[in-house]
Amino acid sequence: MPKDGTPVIFWLSRQDASQLDSLFLHSTLFNVLLRSHTGPFLFEFQRHGVSSEEFSSRWDTFFGQLPKEFLYSVEIRNAGLLGPYYRKVLENNGVAHVYNHWSYMPSLAEQHQRMEERFTALFTVLRFLTPLKMSYEAAKKRAEPYTKLVDELLDMHRTRRDSNTYASISTKITGHWHRKTRAVA
Repeated sequence: MPKDGTPVIFWLSRQDASQLDSLFLHSTLFNVLLRSHTGPFLFEFQRHGVSSEEFSSRWDTFFGQLPKEFLYSVEIRNAGLLGPYYRKVLENNGVAHVYNHWSYMPSLAEQHQRMEERFTALFTVLRFLTPLKMSYEAAKKRAEPYTKLVDELLDMHRTRRDSNTYASISTKITGHWHRKTRAVA
């Protein structure tokens, strides 16, 4: 951290060359900060026609080649991929399944059931994107003009909540980001 307390991300990118010191663009400092301030990398996949076995096999190879010091997660939008083969590949690689609340996915509880009621990593990732069975366009219209909370998700408060949980909540669900943050915290 710079001695003057300036946030590192801003400080590393400042263009005032007259104030450079030994920490400016310091790669070791950047690597330490990256590891300690970066949540999981999230790989998102829309619906597709690839079989669960092929999809999971490709992931197994891919994750085996990535650096181990980072966290990784996979968000699928194809409920047909949820199951033992997909779960085992993620679990063997310490990769989290992203429990997503999205139009065409089953509920969070059903996703967990299809994952044999086991988490695949030491951390959990939740994404609340749209109400279930509601298209993105309908969710957007329902939430506009984003000035008040709309109906909350019943599932939202029944999920794993600890220091190893990363959650992302879209305004398409709640309608207002300030209030949604307080409601979930």
